[in-house]
Amino acid sequence: MLTGVMTRHAFFSAADTAHRIAARNLSPLSAITIDIDDFKRINDSHGHAGGDLVLKTFGKTLRQCARNSDIVGRIGGEEFVMVLPDTALEGAIHLGQKILAATAGTRVENEGGLISFSVSIGAAEIIHAEKTSLEQLLRQSDQALYAAKHMGKNTVSTLPAKLQQQSEPA
Repeated sequence: MLTGVMTRHAFFSAADTAHRIAARNLSPLSAITIDIDDFKRINDSHGHAGGDLVLKTFGKTLRQCARNSDIVGRIGGEEFVMVLPDTALEGAIHLGQKILAATAGTRVENEGGLISFSVSIGAAEIIHAEKTSLEQLLRQSDQALYAAKHMGKNTVSTLPAKLQQQSEPA
């Protein structure tokens, strides 16, 4: 309710349906995993009320950037995931960059002053949903998120093609 996006349970239910449709239609399916950078620092500096304002603001940003067909959920404290039906990796990267741009100028007004924040994003795609599970797709986008964090945060990352191929069954 805080962020205006799906809860973990609702997200996984809708994402599973999108995966089954992609498998049946032989259409691409992408995901992006998004983490608010240094969220603990925000909570420590601005209190949990400030952190909640950041989460609420970021949820609104995600809803504004998403298409009606995109599935948007908060799956953990400051971690969000989007499953993108009928979307190839390039489209997921484009959406990630759109989210970065929308977040870059955001300042959240709080009692203790303005809070600015950035996000890191991992993007992944499965071309053959009938051969690759939803869990594998989300694992790939999560691994790409960790790559974005290692690259210095506030960026969109994907897994190298070699790692993507190793993650999918032959």
